Amino acid sequence: MYLFILKDENKIDLGDGIANCSLWDGKIKYETFKIHEYSPTYPVNGEHAVIHKETYDDALKIVKKQNCLKDY
Repeated sequence: MYLFILKDENKIDLGDGIANCSLWDGKIKYETFKIHEYSPTYPVNGEHAVIHKETYDDALKIVKKQNCLKDY
């Protein structure tokens, strides 16, 4: 499993846009983090919500269609 977590300078999951992205068993899940009450220390009062799920193959097709893959 791969998990990418986007955090601010106080190590709090980002509240706008995608906060977490995970890849497990060929499936990608994107989550947001709705902050109910922000504090400068972890944890804060909030909740994660899944905003989109797709297979890795579907995501790869979209990226290839947009022609934005680069060879490194």
